[in-house]
Amino acid sequence: MTAIRDRWAEIDDSVRRAVATALAGVSDTRFDEAPLLAAEAELRHLLGLPEVLLTSSATAAAHAVFLRSRADGGARLGLPAHVFPGVAGAAVTAGLDPVFVPVNRDLIADAAGYGSCDVALVHFPWGDVRGAADLAGRLPQRLVVLDVSHATPRVPRRVWERFGTVAAVGSLGAGKFLSGMEMGFVASDSRAFLRSVAALGAVRREGTFDVPAPVATKLRPHPLAVAVLRAQLCRLPAKLEAHDETWEYLAPRLAEVDGVRVVTTSAQAERVFWRCLLDVDSLDGDPAAESDLVKALRARGLPASRPEYLDEAVSWTAACPRPATTREALQARGAAVPPPIPRRYLALPGFVRLPPPDCDELLRGLEAGLRDFRAARRTG
Repeated sequence: MTAIRDRWAEIDDSVRRAVATALAGVSDTRFDEAPLLAAEAELRHLLGLPEVLLTSSATAAAHAVFLRSRADGGARLGLPAHVFPGVAGAAVTAGLDPVFVPVNRDLIADAAGYGSCDVALVHFPWGDVRGAADLAGRLPQRLVVLDVSHATPRVPRRVWERFGTVAAVGSLGAGKFLSGMEMGFVASDSRAFLRSVAALGAVRREGTFDVPAPVATKLRPHPLAVAVLRAQLCRLPAKLEAHDETWEYLAPRLAEVDGVRVVTTSAQAERVFWRCLLDVDSLDGDPAAESDLVKALRARGLPASRPEYLDEAVSWTAACPRPATTREALQARGAAVPPPIPRRYLALPGFVRLPPPDCDELLRGLEAGLRDFRAARRTG
């Protein structure tokens, strides 16, 4: 633990500079990412390229896989058969041709099922922690993504003991972020650090300690989180993904806005994207605002009407049916997977105009998050 804390002290300044630089450019579309990338390169040099990625949600795991697999070429992604449908849909959208690996009664995947895959996603369920850790240790893939979205606190420590220092990539909840940092999980991507710390300051004030960033699930999205998401959209040239962690099946919806491929898996997540992407003041029942909204959508080549069903609005959902749920995987092995269930889906909910992000407030949230982290580290 002492060595881990010493390592954190080495990277603390460079990460903080990167985060402060990013926050300073949140409201500037001409934001120069060079200092952020330089700090990130310095961080990667100190840590070394990780072999194992840790994430707190299945969709964040898929996102981490996408970033690596797209750089490597046509990689095949192995997913447990019970994985969230949103992950599978996003994988299909990205052209990863996922392989669904059978699972046992404890929801642990069969290691042999990953044989034809270049990248493996391993899910840590509530129960068999040791079995999942052993499975991860036996896999031959050079990239293994550990999904700990439903894991108990024992899981990160067991992974840490087995793999040493690993990397936390993706949209980490504030509580998991703090416990992960304390136990030696370090953010290999300074953008992930930015999201986590900024969201930490936001959720502290909301009185909730484990809300995924940058989208605050089941709460009104905090302006801090939305501002960070806006900064992400200004900078990311490829694919951006958001989600909410619900058990309800919602197929992902694909859109492309100003060259940015956006996949959302819920109405809540999409609402945040629209608020960030469209600078319109659409109030319920305001015809003028609705007209502005329609014009903005058409200007971006997006549907200007509200589709009644999601599978009518997104053509590939019919061609790429969802994977089996846990119940289907366990009770109907080999059975044909039914097509997506039509669900009413308001693609264009009511909008509100967001004020310009307050960079001073963002920095205060950052400082508060770091202060809390250092205090927890000293007393831990």
